[in-house]
Amino acid sequence: MNSSPPHCTSVSRAFVRGSSPPRPPPGAARWGNFNNYYRFHDTLSRVQLLPAADWFRTHLQDSHPSPIASRPSAPTRLVALDIGCNSGDLTQHIARHFVSEDIPLDILGIDIDAHLIQRAQDQVAQPNVRFECLDFMSSESSSRIQPYLTERGRSRFDVIFAFSVSMWIHLNHGDAGLSTFLGRMAAMSRYIVLEPQPWRCYQTAARRMRKLKEPEFEHMKHLSCQDELSLTKLLDELYARHNLKLIQDLGTNDWNR
Repeated sequence: MNSSPPHCTSVSRAFVRGSSPPRPPPGAARWGNFNNYYRFHDTLSRVQLLPAADWFRTHLQDSHPSPIASRPSAPTRLVALDIGCNSGDLTQHIARHFVSEDIPLDILGIDIDAHLIQRAQDQVAQPNVRFECLDFMSSESSSRIQPYLTERGRSRFDVIFAFSVSMWIHLNHGDAGLSTFLGRMAAMSRYIVLEPQPWRCYQTAARRMRKLKEPEFEHMKHLSCQDELSLTKLLDELYARHNLKLIQDLGTNDWNR
């Protein structure tokens, strides 16, 4: 999705690197910060749906005029953000995908869970990939992300990836929070690759909290949508509010998202 014009994409605190917030009971990942998430959601099924290199060259390279960009065989380096990166497996797979397509890419993965970010940092092997523990919905998120862009001579990202994040924002911050989430992404990036969860996932998350005798999502009963049709309508309204428009439907992955 992108915004036009210009083109485009909490916990209530951000953890400091090295801090150790207590781990929730297995399955009680209130923010979607599941341990071993990628054992159940492989990265390939998402990455293989991304557009090919020619799409990015056509839609992104022209927005960064420079001597290197003037040569079709040498694309401009792209700068990306992956929100809710978990342990970083998908972030690194995205980076490898771009490299294999001969597109230089710098990507920053962020997540609210300090344990997961530590795992990501411990296993990262690519110099173009960085991980930071950060709550995108916090008041300080923009000021903490901006230095990454400044280092690369940018004011915003080329692409923001948000895979199965929107539901957790919605459940924990309500309708207003979901609107803020989309608005911030639209302001920070030219393009967004968004994978929203369907309504059945909201219901599953709520049942899981009840089963584990964890506090329920306080916003669940007050959301303006209570089924798939009304959720789709709400998202469409928010896209329009933030001047986002659909550029390409990338298809459905192996678990129907």
